[in-house]
Amino acid sequence: MGNDLVNYQARFAEMARAAQEKEKVTGGGRFMSTKSGVLSFNDEPMPGNQVAAIVLSSVFENTYYRNQWKAGVVENPTCYAFGFDEDELAPHPNMEADPEHFEPQAMDCASCPMAEWGSAKQGAGKACQQRRRLYMIPAGFYTQSKNGGWDLELFDTPQDLVELDPAVLKVPVTSTKNWSKYVHQVSKEFQRPPAGVVTRVSLEPDAKTQFQVRFETVDLVPDDFLETVFALMDSANENIIQPYYSSDKEEE
Repeated sequence: MGNDLVNYQARFAEMARAAQEKEKVTGGGRFMSTKSGVLSFNDEPMPGNQVAAIVLSSVFENTYYRNQWKAGVVENPTCYAFGFDEDELAPHPNMEADPEHFEPQAMDCASCPMAEWGSAKQGAGKACQQRRRLYMIPAGFYTQSKNGGWDLELFDTPQDLVELDPAVLKVPVTSTKNWSKYVHQVSKEFQRPPAGVVTRVSLEPDAKTQFQVRFETVDLVPDDFLETVFALMDSANENIIQPYYSSDKEEE
């Protein structure tokens, strides 16, 4: 029986390794979509095109695409970078695993020609798209009221924060200034980072850019939630950076 048990354990270990290789780790956060100006999660539109959340972490994200965007064509960037410090951004080392798809455009983002104004294939913009990536958790739910407005019911206990999936939101290039201003506003007014407040994230129509992502403080995170929030922040900082894979490998 003892030898049989050892054999079973060895087989389980081998099966575990095989399963791990087949499944890419996504860091526990699924992406929210802003496609066509509609805020959605898991293909479900958010009520009122808004969500109440605690933004646990944020990073700079730069992406360069060799080919122009085409409707219906999913393609990951040719070169990309993540970082908590904008001055230290450089091509992500994970690109070295697939040189047939990825191609670093420079040693670092600061000296990259694709980050220069006028480098875009059309217009006077930059070829490299410079966004923010936000990692957040729900803090409550919006429901439509009888008068046509929206009511927000915030969670009652810290445990509520960990029972729903976290979400990752890529803030479009045209809305990054909104996020930057919001961070400064929260710091100045409340002496807290974004993780210390409940934020209303919403999409609003915009004549020039189609839509804008807006940020607004709803309330402070309650004191009895802070221990849970700090623990979630540690996890968020580890999981927010999810490397890209080539489109072919993702299909496989």
